Amino acid sequence: MRTRVMTAVALLLLVVAVLFSGSETVWVTFLAVLLALAADEWTTLSGFRGLWWRALTVVFTLCVAASRYLGGMTAELPFALVIFVPLWIVGAGWMLSRPLQEIRGMALAERWLSLLLGMVCLLALAEALLQLYRIDIAVLLASMAVVWVSDSAAYFAGRRFGKRKLAPVTSPGKSWEGVWAALLAVALMGMIWVMIAPTHLPRLVIVSSLPSLAMVALCVLAAMAGISGDLVESRLKDRKST
Repeated sequence: MRTRVMTAVALLLLVVAVLFSGSETVWVTFLAVLLALAADEWTTLSGFRGLWWRALTVVFTLCVAASRYLGGMTAELPFALVIFVPLWIVGAGWMLSRPLQEIRGMALAERWLSLLLGMVCLLALAEALLQLYRIDIAVLLASMAVVWVSDSAAYFAGRRFGKRKLAPVTSPGKSWEGVWAALLAVALMGMIWVMIAPTHLPRLVIVSSLPSLAMVALCVLAAMAGISGDLVESRLKDRKST
């Protein structure tokens, strides 16, 4: 527990320091390191554990990201949203709807599909983080905070009140009580965000006729995506360990 908290605080301080360095180059470098580490981990989770496979995937992913960056991205989010959202729905739904025995025995074609979906989602995420940095650092930090608040609320509520397991086989540590606590926490965060920072809101919320409701819905959807991501990762880690 103590290690978990200390690690989270250290990472938070690092992210804040990089964000407020005042240099986009520093932020892009930070994102490149995160993207490389994530690509390496996802390659292993997809069943390609050889060093050459991992190195090739990392290099390819960074090259694609660099081409997008050097190609001159504008401060818009359509690419990330259009690519990431449907792919995540399809990929996470495919992974979570299958029996665990099938995940453990994924065929080569399915491993390639898993790898491809993961790489595209990682690239879209990296681009979204860069574009949010260009649009508004406050919105970027608040977006990250949704994940932190969700994860923390689920963890502490699950430890204190958790009785009904969310996924007994895949992730026995998660509970439905933790899920509801996470969704409630981010909903409250969304309402507070609108009240204290009305000039630093996502564009989808600003154009809405009901900004508070839109912000709550956006935060809840983001938290649900995070929870499903945890479950997908747990399933792939279970496969990796077999």
